[in-house]
Amino acid sequence: MKGKKLRNRLILIFAVWFLYYFLNSSIALYKLHKREKMIEEKIAELKALENYYLARSELLKDPKWIEFIARERLGMVMPNDKLVRILVVKEIDDRKKK
Repeated sequence: MKGKKLRNRLILIFAVWFLYYFLNSSIALYKLHKREKMIEEKIAELKALENYYLARSELLKDPKWIEFIARERLGMVMPNDKLVRILVVKEIDDRKKK
C-alpha cells in the first residue's frame, strides 16, 4: 500500500512538472513565433524601402533626370537657352463688381 501511494505521488509530481514545463515552453514558443512574424514584416518593409532607394539612385545616373531636376526645381537653364517669361493678367469684369 505504501509503495502504491508513493508511486502515485511520484507520478502526480512528474505530471505536474511535465505540465508546467510544457506550458512554459508553449508560451515561450508562441512569443517567439509572434516576434518572428514582426521581424519578417520589418524585413519586408526594409526591402521595399531599399528597392525604392535603389530605383532613385538609378535615376540620379540618368542625364535627362538631372537636367529635369536642374530646370524644374533649381530654375537653371542651359547656356544657349533663351528665357521667356509669361505674365498672366486676370481681367476684372466690371459687371461682376456691380
